[in-house]
Amino acid sequence: MEKQQKKRMKQYFSWALVLVIVAFLACLPLIASNEQPTTGPQASILSAQVEHRSLSETVSGGGKLLTDDAMAITIPLQVKIKEYLVENGDTVTKGQPVATVDRVTVMAAIAEVQETLEEIRTDLNKIASEKESTKVNAQASGTVKIIYGTVGENVQDVILRDGALAVISLDGLMAVQISRNTKLTSGDTVCVELSNGTTVSGKVKSNLEGVLTITLEDEGYPVGDKVKVTTEDGDRIGTGSLYIHNPWNVLAYSGTISRIRVTEGSAVSAGKRLFDLENTGHTAQFDALSHQHREYEALMLELFKMYQSEAATAPQDGMITGVDATGTYMLSSTGGSIRASLLANAPNGDNESEYTNYVGQVTEVGSDGLILRINPQAVSITDYMDLSGVPRDTSLMTYQTPYWASAPIYELSGTEWVQISTASIQAGDILLFTGSGGTFVWVIRIGSAAPPEPTEPPTTAPTDPTKPVDPGNSDKPSTPSAGSSPQGTPNVKVPQGGGAPSMGGSAAPEEEDKTELLDTVTIASVIAQGDVTVQISIDELDISKIYVGQQATVTLDALRGEEFVGTVTNISNSGANEGGNSKFTVDVTIPKAANMIPGMTAHVAIAHTCSEAVTSIPVAALTDFESGTVVYTGYDEETDALINPVSVTTGVSDGEYVQILSGLSAGDTVYYPYYDTLVISNRPDSGGIPFG
Repeated sequence: MEKQQKKRMKQYFSWALVLVIVAFLACLPLIASNEQPTTGPQASILSAQVEHRSLSETVSGGGKLLTDDAMAITIPLQVKIKEYLVENGDTVTKGQPVATVDRVTVMAAIAEVQETLEEIRTDLNKIASEKESTKVNAQASGTVKIIYGTVGENVQDVILRDGALAVISLDGLMAVQISRNTKLTSGDTVCVELSNGTTVSGKVKSNLEGVLTITLEDEGYPVGDKVKVTTEDGDRIGTGSLYIHNPWNVLAYSGTISRIRVTEGSAVSAGKRLFDLENTGHTAQFDALSHQHREYEALMLELFKMYQSEAATAPQDGMITGVDATGTYMLSSTGGSIRASLLANAPNGDNESEYTNYVGQVTEVGSDGLILRINPQAVSITDYMDLSGVPRDTSLMTYQTPYWASAPIYELSGTEWVQISTASIQAGDILLFTGSGGTFVWVIRIGSAAPPEPTEPPTTAPTDPTKPVDPGNSDKPSTPSAGSSPQGTPNVKVPQGGGAPSMGGSAAPEEEDKTELLDTVTIASVIAQGDVTVQISIDELDISKIYVGQQATVTLDALRGEEFVGTVTNISNSGANEGGNSKFTVDVTIPKAANMIPGMTAHVAIAHTCSEAVTSIPVAALTDFESGTVVYTGYDEETDALINPVSVTTGVSDGEYVQILSGLSAGDTVYYPYYDTLVISNRPDSGGIPFG
């Protein structure tokens, strides 16, 4: 009996345990429903008071750090390096020698430069009388869309300001580009609403990589007009600015506009006169040759300095890079492998020179040249830095000749060569002439003396100054006077093997025009250590707010938490079309910090409008609806809901705060969600920090 009672008790206990477990499992959903989720973004509610503060509007952009201040150290290909004086990574100062050069090869480069100078002078003489055309004609048929120039304006000023004298639409179409992924294809019809409310029909020209190009017949629509584009069913595609679909810019080189023969909107055919010009100068070819001549003169002076110092120097302060001590521009270890035409006996003793030196004295200075007495005996020179051995005995200068050539004239001033003008030459000056093959390479003023007493011209003077004369032949007339006007290109015939030189008059043989400076090679570069630059793109609507010298704030992704002050140093004169809007490139320069590396991603903010203290709230408190912008002025903690929405009108913003023009007053409180923390910052028991 007792055993049966124990057995029943165990059964009752087992059933009771089962009932407890079942009840616990049944309550689990209720327990789970009362717990808060632990994953996903949780918003805290921040509060802020409406307050007065100053706001600055900014224009921003991004780019990479650039070190385009690196300057190459170049030398003519003919010049060979003996030895580098620096290594990669060395710091140098401007003018510091970085490599020694071989003087013989420098002389070869000088000779080639002089030959090219003579050819350029020949070409300049041929086209000196040519002037730029006074007529500007249309090169193709079309419609005059824009006329920028006005009567009396200089064409170069107009083109610098506007990019052209006028613009002709070649196909009579305007266009707009919109960045939008759509299923529209070429030929589809769309609706284009102009800024004045008029809606016209447009055609899809292309749909490439998310950029939709739409064209429409031009009915005098203004360039830059903001338009809205929709499908025929009324679906919005986007907005953009109208531009000329196929433009041709009307250009001219020089002169002043004296008459405009067309009007905006008029149709023109190819060859139609568009503008009349006056005061047009030399042709573009003449100006280009003149510029090239100046470049060669500058190169000649640099080569003289290189010959003098026997070194290539750093063009700026900075760090050396790009040194290649095994480059092909290094002098060969076998001296006999370098052969060059020399101006005189070379410093290395090589006497195989094709160049000859003569010394003479100026007896008269005429309006178009000089009268000289020359020593007919050639002079040997081993080093142009030491001309003390040049014979200056005027009694040996027995050969009289005119000189009107235009070889550069130099003078040694201290330790540097200085180029001087022909106008500075006076009677009595002693000059050293160096030439070969009928051309002077240079002229050096080596001294002055009292003007020689006038004498009868020697009977050895030739009638034709282009032909060498045997000094022993006396059956010749006198030399032409300094005021004579010789024909032909000024040149010099230097006789081989001695004999008096003829100083000018014969034309050089025609050769292919030189159009570029000597081929050069970069032997190293100097990277400036002071500044780095960021190039950003600014929309045409904002570019008028930017100016050179304006301060900017620069941040770098790689250097978080640091801000750098930069300066706008350059603004491009013309924009590039991007999506229907023009974008302008702006350079912002900042002092280089030690941890800045070229290629780092940079962000630039340029403040352009600073307001007085205005009613402001955080930008994050704004909520945009189709009906307008609202802020919430209440928060219900029990329901965790924002309440009491108020419509507001906004003004300027600096990206973090925004001006409130209407709807709120100073001291009002606004509430907004913030997805960064799980606490409610305006509850004193939450452990958060109240905002505002």
